Amino acid sequence: GLLAKDDVVRIQDPNVWGRKAIVLQDAGPRSYDVKTEEGQVLRWNRRHLLKSKETFQEGQCEEAINADVPHVETLTDVHLDGHEKNTVDVSPEPALRRSQCTIKQPVRLSYA
Repeated sequence: GLLAKDDVVRIQDPNVWGRKAIVLQDAGPRSYDVKTEEGQVLRWNRRHLLKSKETFQEGQCEEAINADVPHVETLTDVHLDGHEKNTVDVSPEPALRRSQCTIKQPVRLSYA
């Protein structure tokens, strides 16, 4: 269907309906100018816009947008003496993964 001015939409980034935006205007056949919550004005094809019933809040922090990014969690431990202790578990940086294959030098032709 068609989108109208001030409709709230989700923008399809590779296979994910991630960013929220609001429709500013019709920008031609099947295209719309939209404004993201970060304030960017972009032009998108209609097939990459999904109409949403969510509310639009300009200037929203990126934590709500990047919901798949690991966050710091507070854990509660109960010790043997019955007292609770609050600790903060910080996610470590992901380790650089390297291939486990051994590199073998090429065998040269030997003419004896």
